[in-house]
Amino acid sequence: MDKQIIDIPNLSDSNRRLGSPVSLLVKAGGMLYTCGIPPLDLATGDLIEGDITTQTRAVLEALKFTLETAGSSLDKVVKTMILCTDPDQMDAINAVYREYFTSSFPARGFAAIKTWPFPFDIEIEAIAVA
Repeated sequence: MDKQIIDIPNLSDSNRRLGSPVSLLVKAGGMLYTCGIPPLDLATGDLIEGDITTQTRAVLEALKFTLETAGSSLDKVVKTMILCTDPDQMDAINAVYREYFTSSFPARGFAAIKTWPFPFDIEIEAIAVA
């Protein structure tokens, strides 16, 4: 099985600036795997600040853009994993999530990470059909 690292305009550079030794998107075996995507501005790659609703929307826009750049889409997502700093924000996260995943919901995991070392409150990773 071949593994291909796919560079995403602006976002891959931003991810590297955060200092994480990860690839934003990897294609292998007909599947796409994202790392945990933080709330990034699509034009600049800068982190977007704001409440959990603002950050969740930015994360999902970045996830959508990442998958579309690789020729896939949110409709082809089979699993997501949400990581956030506060489990009490789940209702707000779900409200935005339902705007992007409207039917045929992917499988999903959720974890609250209280000792979060980053300047944002949420990231979402996904596995999608290429």
